[in-house]
Amino acid sequence: MEKIKLMIDGSSDITKELAQELDINVRYLKISIDDKEFVEGTYTSKEYYKMLNECVKMPTTSAVTQFEFLDEFNDFYKDEYTHVIVCTLYSKGSSTNDNAHVAKKMFFEENPEAEGKIVITVIDSKAYSLLSGYPVIECARRIKKNEMNYEQAVEFILDWYECVEAYVGLYTLKFAKKSGRIHGAAAFIGEVLGMRPIMKLCDGIFTTEDKVRGDKNVVPRLIECVKKNRSESCEYGILRGESDEPIEQLEAELTALFGCPPYIIADVGAAVASNAGPRLAAVFFKGKKRL
Repeated sequence: MEKIKLMIDGSSDITKELAQELDINVRYLKISIDDKEFVEGTYTSKEYYKMLNECVKMPTTSAVTQFEFLDEFNDFYKDEYTHVIVCTLYSKGSSTNDNAHVAKKMFFEENPEAEGKIVITVIDSKAYSLLSGYPVIECARRIKKNEMNYEQAVEFILDWYECVEAYVGLYTLKFAKKSGRIHGAAAFIGEVLGMRPIMKLCDGIFTTEDKVRGDKNVVPRLIECVKKNRSESCEYGILRGESDEPIEQLEAELTALFGCPPYIIADVGAAVASNAGPRLAAVFFKGKKRL
């Protein structure tokens, strides 16, 4: 009989409460803000947004180390798990994925008798936030109900990562300028003109999809992006920042568009907020499969 453990890093924005409820192992990243170090999950979203608004330097994160992964793999083996699925944030943005692969190799070198008793699968989500975390949450729910086995879980996760995309409406250019997502001169002119970028997040890369003038045009443009790019699936979620007002409008319009409410609405975490800023509204969904 299969005994499956799901593991993911903290950039997935899966809350501690949800991780505990669904028995998901979350390895939280260390974040440095103005030379002070914090660990994900030890502060609320509102507290992080406050730190972000007040910081001088861009926040930086430390990857989950190979030794942290190795310790967990040893514990999973002792607890007689037969299958472990490890999902990580985009491998080109962090060494976390590489460290998981190294730890897997080290584990089987140190425990040769484990071959055939436990399977460890490491997956690069090529994503951040709940773009990475959502399929793990959904698999955990189904596994808990005995509705999904290991092969089905891996297939579900890979299919999601090959299709997921997000559109992020920014209500300030300050952080996109700091992170280099938007050139400084363009950001200055954009602020003067009241421009609001619509960023696309796909395969781990932020690109500018469009620009609109004024806050009131952000949500309508996000809806247009979803209409143009969504698949037949109704799997989607919303990421919110500091303000609930655009989220309420976005939820109402997306519910009408998809014919169902969002699967999840969650605060955006450090991985996205540090680059886009806390003043944002975003929707992620299953788009068309990429070749």
